[in-house]
Amino acid sequence: MIEWISSFKEVTVVFPLDDLQVGTMQALLVTPSLAVVYADGRAFVDKVEPSQFFGGKYYEFVADPAWKIEEVAYEDEYELVDMANELALKIAEEEEPEMVSY
Repeated sequence: MIEWISSFKEVTVVFPLDDLQVGTMQALLVTPSLAVVYADGRAFVDKVEPSQFFGGKYYEFVADPAWKIEEVAYEDEYELVDMANELALKIAEEEEPEMVSY
């Protein structure tokens, strides 16, 4: 049985603003390539990968036209972590259903 504890790796996701500037957002890494990105009471799940430009210290978004981004609102960090836990559980149910019990 998988026990979900709220201990996701916190990462910084970088993205280009223009030719000279980069923006950053905080995220909870749910799997090595999926993160819950959040800011100002809004969160979304997106594909990410370690940024080669920054030597893997930061993450960057992975462009995938087939990926549907769903945005949700959250009130506090507990609700955000609950959302990340739900996503992790959903992924586990799809990838390793025998490991999940209720």
